[in-house]
Amino acid sequence: MLCVSDENSFVLTVFGIQKEAMKQGDQVTLLDPICKFVDFEWEGKHYQFKSVRVNLLEQVLVNGNALSPNFAMHESLQ
Repeated sequence: MLCVSDENSFVLTVFGIQKEAMKQGDQVTLLDPICKFVDFEWEGKHYQFKSVRVNLLEQVLVNGNALSPNFAMHESLQ
């Protein structure tokens, strides 16, 4: 769970980064995020949500610092 500066909270799901890279209380900054509004129907249900994504480890700062390549889980994030 994250909280932006205006105190709105949201969930950030992180894939491809080791759990030790972030801990409770850290400030996470996403550089050049890809923001999309997703709207679709599937099996008779309607889904709508906002999606924010970054594709590179270098686009994630924790407490103002770039993450070490050692925190990447697999090659696509290095």
